[in-house]
Amino acid sequence: MTQRVPGPGRLRFLFELPEVRRNPLAYLCRSVAEYGDIFRIGFGPVTIFVVNDPEAVNRVLVEKSTEYVKGRSARALSRILGQGLITSGGELWRRQRTMIQPAFQRDFLSGLIGTMTTSVDSMLSGWPAKQGDIGIDMHEEFSRLAIRIVGKTLFGVDIGDQSSQLTRAFAEANAHADYYVKRVFMLPAWAPTPRGLAVQRTKRTLRSLVQHIIDEHRKAERSDLLSLMIEVPDETGQRMSDSQIHDEVLTMVAAGHETVANTLTWCFYLLGAHPEIQRKLHTEVAAVLADRTPTLADLPKLAYTSSVVQEAMRLYPPIWSIEREATVDDDLLGHRIPAGSSLALFTYGVHRHERYWEQPEEFRPERFSPEQSERRPRSIYLPFGAGPRRCIGNNFAMMEAEITLAMVVQRFWLFPVPNHPVEPEPLISLRPRYGLRMTVEARRGVTTRNTGSAQV
Repeated sequence: MTQRVPGPGRLRFLFELPEVRRNPLAYLCRSVAEYGDIFRIGFGPVTIFVVNDPEAVNRVLVEKSTEYVKGRSARALSRILGQGLITSGGELWRRQRTMIQPAFQRDFLSGLIGTMTTSVDSMLSGWPAKQGDIGIDMHEEFSRLAIRIVGKTLFGVDIGDQSSQLTRAFAEANAHADYYVKRVFMLPAWAPTPRGLAVQRTKRTLRSLVQHIIDEHRKAERSDLLSLMIEVPDETGQRMSDSQIHDEVLTMVAAGHETVANTLTWCFYLLGAHPEIQRKLHTEVAAVLADRTPTLADLPKLAYTSSVVQEAMRLYPPIWSIEREATVDDDLLGHRIPAGSSLALFTYGVHRHERYWEQPEEFRPERFSPEQSERRPRSIYLPFGAGPRRCIGNNFAMMEAEITLAMVVQRFWLFPVPNHPVEPEPLISLRPRYGLRMTVEARRGVTTRNTGSAQV
């Protein structure tokens, strides 16, 4: 027999809304402790079932993926990103995924490392000159870096000059999408409200910048993701339309830079708070790389580096909640889920579940040693989702994050700026609300490649 899903009544939730808006992560974690691994919250005509159980998450994302589809968050994002891989569904999504998938195979990715390391080296060469009393904003640095890497590796275009403008536009888009997700009713996109007009301005900015990427790409023969989207037909012989190419490029730039920039920022926030782990990371990088630029062959040897990235994504998952909509009646954990229901799969909570993680609030990269990873139950670690809609760029993102982390610690110690506030901002992605300011100190005996002089 199915049970009624517990949760606060609508009147109680109405009084709790200020807390929800102020700190949704804390509110949901407290609600998990009070109601269990599945509970409902409701406001107006909207009811959302929050799911914090790995087996239930696996049922939704893997076992019954065709019966749980994208919902409110995808519709909100589509107002900004159009119908790319993140927001589309059904046959359109399957067609686009099939066409784009070859660009993210290992053979293709292996040719991108040189471009990644050159971009990281360029960023690091400017760090000493940027230092001041307030340090360097690492989130800004990694956002610009990630956008530049996406442009050069996937589209063959250097968009470094536009990176700051793109970063600001995507931050606005993230906030707009989050605003719409939290509304009971969404007015039509054309409605001339202040928010609607701001969305249109953001869309015009992004459209112009994406069109620049496409126009620059077409000036020369290239072999990259954008070439694949422009030239290769699907199984019916049809090529992508111009509007679809635009939406996919916009989606790839948005997702490709946001995940990596946030992950690296949280890595260094955690390393700054745990100098003993930063020292251990330095030791591994020095032993594997010495003063060399990392190569593809080095990545398997940088096991602790990879573990640091994975543990940072456990504590601060790029997507802190995965939203789905039930298309049929179902049963989760003995509770009836009616067709049409919205579900929030609480990734942040699953990653800190005391039943599956020992001392879950602690930063312990050793959790991701090969031995511990093999014993881990399925669906308790979801930085890239799971099932057919698992992030297509997960290997790309991991490779970029590991290379960047290794190159940074190879050359610098990083220290947090005292009294700078750092707190998660749970929009569509999990960003640092006020950025992350850190000071950098060149490691002794490490050669700066651009000048050839030893640092002391």
